[in-house]
Amino acid sequence: WGYGAQFGPGGFVLELEAEDVYFRHDSKVEGNRLSLHPTASLPLKTSYGHLTPLATLYSSSYWLDHQTADQDTHLSSTIPSLSLDGGLVFERNLAWFGDQAGQTLEPRIFYLYTPYNDQSEIPVFDSAELDFNFDSLFRNNRFSGRDRIGDANQLTLGLTSRIFADRSGHELLRTSLGQVLYFEDRKVQLVGS
Repeated sequence: WGYGAQFGPGGFVLELEAEDVYFRHDSKVEGNRLSLHPTASLPLKTSYGHLTPLATLYSSSYWLDHQTADQDTHLSSTIPSLSLDGGLVFERNLAWFGDQAGQTLEPRIFYLYTPYNDQSEIPVFDSAELDFNFDSLFRNNRFSGRDRIGDANQLTLGLTSRIFADRSGHELLRTSLGQVLYFEDRKVQLVGS
């Protein structure tokens, strides 16, 4: 089962995701995983930009079956994470193949800090490395699922430019560039990657 809730007193956004799953497999470790994922953010948004500080806590507990577990039958992990995401939007008018259009220039900066936590004893039930694309430069975790939380001390710089048709508002062209600067090597990995 899973549960998600969100509310926001005074501009703060507080969210809680909870999930309880039992994993069964013929030849791998079986067991139950309870995950709690509370977040607190203060999104500041205007027509010309945004700034969002976010605090996250990743907490998971595992109860592994005795018949399939060759390790401790109860494991847990609690990992805090902090991020700051900010961006601006600059606009100008231009001619696009004889028609009027608008162009944006959108610089973005994203800082992420998640301390290293040894998760090598925790089984991998449903985590995988996420596909790489421009949006992945701004993710809070480089893994899917709840079994691996990637350590991070990194700064991402991004720049996007869009051209919109004035009459219809349709996006005619988008180009994006980005760079991640790692202040520490990433230690949390999936087996075999």
